[in-house]
Amino acid sequence: MGRPNFSDEFKRDAVAHITHRSHSQMNRLQQANAIRAHSRHKTEL
Repeated sequence: MGRPNFSDEFKRDAVAHITHRSHSQMNRLQQANAIRAHSRHKTEL
């Protein structure tokens, strides 16, 4: 069984999809961390 031959368009779309998904996950984590840090700061006051 040989290697599959994916078109350049498919490769570009795949990279764009993975990149977008990674950025979305990073944004969610950053927001969650900001909320936790804000909550922790309020309880320390």
